[in-house]
Amino acid sequence: MKKLIFKIVILVIVLFGGNCKQNKSPELINTEIPQVGKINQLITFKVKAKDPEGEKISFKFDFGDNNQSDWSSYFLSESTYSDTHTYQYPGQFVVQVKIKDIKGKESDWIKIGEIAIAPLTPGEVFWVFVCEEEGDTASFYSTPIIDEEDSLIFVACEKGHLHAIKFNGKEKWRFSLLEEERIISSPLMDDYKNIYFVTEDGKIISLTKDGRLRWERDLFNPFYASPALGRNNEIYFQSEDSIFAFSITGEILWTKSYGGGNNSPIVDFEGNVYFASEKDSFFLACNYNGITRFIFTFDCAVINSPFFINSKKILLGLENNQIVCMDTRGETLWSRILGEPVTSSGVLFDDTNFYVVTKYGSIYKGDGNGNFIPVISISCDLTSSLAISKDNYLYFRASWEDSEDDTLYCFTTDGKVIFSIPIPGEDESEDWEILASPKIGPDGTVYIATAKGLYAIVGKEKAKNTGWYSFRKDNRNTGRR
Repeated sequence: MKKLIFKIVILVIVLFGGNCKQNKSPELINTEIPQVGKINQLITFKVKAKDPEGEKISFKFDFGDNNQSDWSSYFLSESTYSDTHTYQYPGQFVVQVKIKDIKGKESDWIKIGEIAIAPLTPGEVFWVFVCEEEGDTASFYSTPIIDEEDSLIFVACEKGHLHAIKFNGKEKWRFSLLEEERIISSPLMDDYKNIYFVTEDGKIISLTKDGRLRWERDLFNPFYASPALGRNNEIYFQSEDSIFAFSITGEILWTKSYGGGNNSPIVDFEGNVYFASEKDSFFLACNYNGITRFIFTFDCAVINSPFFINSKKILLGLENNQIVCMDTRGETLWSRILGEPVTSSGVLFDDTNFYVVTKYGSIYKGDGNGNFIPVISISCDLTSSLAISKDNYLYFRASWEDSEDDTLYCFTTDGKVIFSIPIPGEDESEDWEILASPKIGPDGTVYIATAKGLYAIVGKEKAKNTGWYSFRKDNRNTGRR
């Protein structure tokens, strides 16, 4: 009898209990969350989920600021759901979502991302990215590049790292050299989003956009200048002793034994490349095959990285306080004495006007005929290059030898100061005169490298994105007209 009862129980379990499926909680498929936002701005979050049993599903958000949404209405499985939220104060917030099916089966809280909320007031610090190793905070000397499409900033530090930083200030990845080598010059991004940078000791590194090593070359030359991008994605470098042209795959195309300094090369519409020299006082032009087009020697050092004011005119700053305009054939069109040396690159206002800043902080508006109008003067010891926004706000950095802090300035094109904010200064004992320059992101945030990390500061408007609008021409640091 007992055996019969046991068999009946087993049969019931097989026929009925074995067919009972456990109700599983819904699963998240996809999310869309912005990396950054601003106070009092309506921000949209999107999620897509499915239910294993195909039941309708509902969503609930935790916005990370002690606020949660109510449960939504029920939607078909694999539907995309949107919710909005307005943050009342700045900071970094973790956003989570919970999903339940129509039978009440809930998932755990699922992290869908982090959002950085910026203050409203221009000139306030949004966030600071810091690289610390063994209790030491790394200095950042290079001007960053901005990949607007992938919402990333790339910047190098003195510890031998290239950092990929999200717009919310979180590090996505870092590439580290096997040996700690300082990186002084600025990185470059080519048309395929490959990244190039050079160490102070002469290593040239090429990475993919996700931080994998493509190739590495050791040239055993000190490098302080930044590279330039050719029309066919060849890369030009200028060291203390030589000039190099590399293919996109890392082969040396040609080289010349001309000394450089802090001057970075530039490339014109036709692919010709131009090199200036602080060390040997020359201005050299070559075509993309390395054939010399002209070489012009000045009576004193060229102390800035040259820049284009239009397709045929190039400006150079000399040690004797001259600013010289040359055409792409090597002819001198005009020269002017500004009273102070120009050590940085300028920016274009429109097709005929540009702005330059002198080493000691005097800003001038100039035109293609050599007419200059003083705009504003900030008495300092060294300046960075300018950056200009879409609405024509100008940014630059000023440094003083007797101060631990530098200052980032924002002002209008007629000289009205919008804000000035102290940022950590760089080591004045260094033997180069290079200051990292500001870059403007697509939402107007200003990014600048300092002795204590990469600073993100609330700005006025996005970058101009036309003409020569920042150091190395654009947000990829191409140096290419």
